Amino acid sequence: MALATAATVIASQAVISGAYALVQQAIQLGAVPRLEVRQTSERTAGQVYMPQVNWLLAAAVLGLVLGFRGSAALVNAYGVAVAGDMLATTLLIAAVARGRWNWPWPAAAAVLGPFLALDLAFVAGNLHKVPAGGWFPLLVGAAALTLMLVWRRGRAALLARRDEGAQPLAAFLAGLDTPGAPPRVPGTAVYLTGQREVVPTALALNLRHNGVLHEAVALLHVRAERVPRVAEAERVTVAELGDGVRDVTVRFGFAEAPDVPAALRLHRREAGPDPDAASFFLGREVPVPSMRPELKAWEEPLFVFLTRNAVRAPDYFRILPPRVVELGTRVEL
Repeated sequence: MALATAATVIASQAVISGAYALVQQAIQLGAVPRLEVRQTSERTAGQVYMPQVNWLLAAAVLGLVLGFRGSAALVNAYGVAVAGDMLATTLLIAAVARGRWNWPWPAAAAVLGPFLALDLAFVAGNLHKVPAGGWFPLLVGAAALTLMLVWRRGRAALLARRDEGAQPLAAFLAGLDTPGAPPRVPGTAVYLTGQREVVPTALALNLRHNGVLHEAVALLHVRAERVPRVAEAERVTVAELGDGVRDVTVRFGFAEAPDVPAALRLHRREAGPDPDAASFFLGREVPVPSMRPELKAWEEPLFVFLTRNAVRAPDYFRILPPRVVELGTRVEL
């Protein structure tokens, strides 16, 4: 009994830690909305705690216990989950081998074919368990995939609608030398943006409402790389755009906490802006229904729900509230 309890505790901790790590990486890759991530270790970047994920796991466990009321259905769910995970892993490796490693089909089939045949045999052998509890991991997987696809489709539609009619960045920079250029005020403004070809939304809104531009302007791009960690020598890159405007890119690995002020503080000499003195301007897009919707009728409310419950960018990037200026705009979906 004691051995079984210890094994259960160890397995549960592995599941919880794995869920935190996977969700954190999915956030940095843009597959799911931003959630609260708490760093629990000063030495290990990947040791995190996510309250929302923790409560979701607790609700799922309670639902399983109350719904199944026995170990037989749990065994069936576990068997289908393991077999499905093995098959998904093999298929993903095959996709990476073909798409990223450029393996020819014969080589990929020779290496991965035996694993695929074995995984298909395991899946076929577990199909009879689906009606007796095996449906649960399939339902969870389908729900997670649906949320990720809706989020990605919704974000793409939102950003496309937001950038309609935006002023090209090159034209804006050229106009800073003309007589009608906005007046400059002392200080440094950092505009957190994912836009490179057009004027950031927050910058356009600031000019529209305040009519002034800071003497030093940094267009800050935060990129999540597809590597666990980024070397400090490659953390920050800067491009001078002229007239006191510079393009700053800060890179983080998917296993790192995206602490923007800490990165700017560490690379102050090359990046330029002092995070303890600069003002951070951020745009916040509020999705509203449109007469010509890009999303399906059932996708729109789901995307709006995900957007409203996502963690705000200043909190996610560790920017102190006194240094943040947030400008909102409504965007039709």
